[in-house]
Amino acid sequence: MVHAASGLLFPLLILFALSLPITLFWVFKGDGNRGKRGLIGFTQIAVLTIATLMCFSGANIVQQAGVTIAFIILVIMLLTPMVFKNRSNLQD
Repeated sequence: MVHAASGLLFPLLILFALSLPITLFWVFKGDGNRGKRGLIGFTQIAVLTIATLMCFSGANIVQQAGVTIAFIILVIMLLTPMVFKNRSNLQD
């Protein structure tokens, strides 16, 4: 791993530990259409898996892209349940 990106692994691990349980809880127990929640949640997890694999590849540019994508997806995973909860409250 590139030394510049190795300092980002700890914050990514913290974001991962926060966002994965929140997303999984939202997918299985959240409000709204279960099919849409499942599609959104599991798509985010699939993209995060691909980004994680990119982080540990041999090419430096792919590693940097993987770290950037993983960070963006983790922040989105953390915010998605709040956005959809507020959206369902507005429709009631």
